[in-house]
Amino acid sequence: MLGAGIEISVQCPKCDGWVPLNGPLLRVHCEKCQTDFDLAPRFWYKVLRDVYAEIGFRLDDGQGYNAAATERYDVKVLYGSQRPSCGACNEPLDLARDVASAYEHECPACGAATPVVPAPAWLARALAPPRLLINAEVQEEKAEASEENEAGPEASAPVAFTCPQCGGSLLLDGRDRMIACNFCGVNVYLPDDLWFRLHPARKKARWFVVFGDVEAGRVTPQMQLLERTSPYIVKMYERGQS
Repeated sequence: MLGAGIEISVQCPKCDGWVPLNGPLLRVHCEKCQTDFDLAPRFWYKVLRDVYAEIGFRLDDGQGYNAAATERYDVKVLYGSQRPSCGACNEPLDLARDVASAYEHECPACGAATPVVPAPAWLARALAPPRLLINAEVQEEKAEASEENEAGPEASAPVAFTCPQCGGSLLLDGRDRMIACNFCGVNVYLPDDLWFRLHPARKKARWFVVFGDVEAGRVTPQMQLLERTSPYIVKMYERGQS
């Protein structure tokens, strides 16, 4: 089972803050400046293709590599050849190679649950197709993900806040940072400590990919592209055909 552990962050194009990507996300939200931006599927195809080439031909089990990539966005990536493991105790997880639907895998050592999902259809179109994603945030097709994010932040349990203008008591649900006071009508901008209490900052987490095999029929039409991008996959394909 060829697996990789990945930690990756992308730089927000608006504020230059670093946003953790705890999975192959197509729609990203920067909590520092509240900006949403898109990552195209080809972004993830390139990232995972490079990871696949490295762990298949250059890195031994347990070895890692720290990379910085710049295409449309600046990206920091740490990855290594690593079996999926429990996020709570680091015990290796014994996973089936093929999984039909999402489930939570119980760690045999500590009992913690780790989410396991089949790679979404859009990502499985990559050259070296990912089969499984472990401990990863997953989105469906780009259009669906964008519509889902148009609704804005999810509402939280109401929190009481005092209007700094008139002292009136306001109930906040966390959907908007700028709210109008029901008593004096002034627009109130929620301070950082309150806003980030309602919306805790996302922390970077390690997630895992289990890859499938490269199929000859999928490689041949793209051989010229591969020679420019990932020569290690070409060598693997040629060895498999000999």
